Amino acid sequence: MELSQLAYFRAVARTEHFTRAAEELHITQPSLSKAIANLEGELGVPLFDREGKRVRLNPYGAAFLERVEQILSLTDEAVFFIRDMKEGERGHVRIGSSFPITPPSPVYYYQYSFFQAHPQVALSLSVRAGGQIESLLEQRELDFGISLCPASRAGITSRPLYTDKLGIIVGPGHPLASARSAPLESLAGEAFLCNSSAPDPNDSARYLCAQAGYEPKILYEGESAELIGESVAMGRGVSFVSQARFQFFQHRPDRPDWERELHYVALENSFCTRTVYLLTRTAGYRSQASQWFLQGLLDHLSS
Repeated sequence: MELSQLAYFRAVARTEHFTRAAEELHITQPSLSKAIANLEGELGVPLFDREGKRVRLNPYGAAFLERVEQILSLTDEAVFFIRDMKEGERGHVRIGSSFPITPPSPVYYYQYSFFQAHPQVALSLSVRAGGQIESLLEQRELDFGISLCPASRAGITSRPLYTDKLGIIVGPGHPLASARSAPLESLAGEAFLCNSSAPDPNDSARYLCAQAGYEPKILYEGESAELIGESVAMGRGVSFVSQARFQFFQHRPDRPDWERELHYVALENSFCTRTVYLLTRTAGYRSQASQWFLQGLLDHLSS
């Protein structure tokens, strides 16, 4: 029995699907099926009940999985502990985010503080699909995840980092240009200009307007923030934006003239907020560099 067989078994148990597990593990489906068959042959019992393309743990498999998780966790801890000893105060922190980390995100600014405090530690921050982050955390290819959705898998813990309010931007000639806030229901007749690269589907105009009881009229849907902003300034429609992001760009000394004409209107609905979560593995070894990063980030957010 090899450790790779145990890792393969765990992946199939989690996905309940040989093809999906093979894709996660970056091996072929026939190779995975053969490895599981060999494992079952060695144990002398089946571990799964087959139901078409889906597989489910049977009582043997459920009991075996509990012990396999312990074995793989201890193995990972041993490997990473030795790696930490070898690197001493050096290390590498790997972060995956479901959206680009840009100003005014507190995580963006914390990077500089972390580099100053720990110049010997390498830091990698990459944008990943939301569904990938938890898998990469489980596979220890990431140390932390940043997401607009809380964790959905056992073994992954999520904690809120910060919450941002959502509002709309309107042009100078809009009836709400002098308003500080408005309910989203009052915008039912408006044309919306939408950024199709929004990191969270719950930020989309369709989702938010559905919560307010109507389907929005979408005038534009694309990735050009400049086109959206200029069109709003010209009075062609309205667009959703986070309060923090609007305030950041309004304080830029080099902002274009059209951006100076935009007006932010806070949305009064309770669902017009966005929470950013930090995802971590619930158990298992955490490197010294990762501990430094986590504690520093939490201190930064509480200060």
